[in-house]
Amino acid sequence: MKLSTLLAGMGLTRNLKELCMLQKEEEEHGKTKILLIKESEKLQFALGEIEVLSKQLERERRVFEKTLASVKSKALKESTKKDKLISKCNEIESHILKQEDILNGKENEIKALQHFITRQKQESSVGLKHTETTGMLHSPGA
Repeated sequence: MKLSTLLAGMGLTRNLKELCMLQKEEEEHGKTKILLIKESEKLQFALGEIEVLSKQLERERRVFEKTLASVKSKALKESTKKDKLISKCNEIESHILKQEDILNGKENEIKALQHFITRQKQESSVGLKHTETTGMLHSPGA
């Protein structure tokens, strides 16, 4: 009998050990469950923040793209304006060069006429002196 009592006690002991282990596992499971709930709350909070930040980033991206498009448009307008001004300056410069050529031609013409007049005066003066000289020789009073 002692052997059966001993065996029965061993079974009971084994059951007690299993019961204690089961109880510890349940406690650990409860702790894990609480930890999981806390981490899930943190995760939900983080996901909410990510959503808010993503929306904010999207708004800022749209504002940036709109501003960039505006700056590009303004730069294109300024570049076009600059090109038109350069073209206009080139036209004016070309016109000025043509006018300078015309003026140089007129100045050369004036110089040629002045030279011609000077020569005519000299020839007239020489001719007049010659006429005076010859006129005096042929004059009745001489």
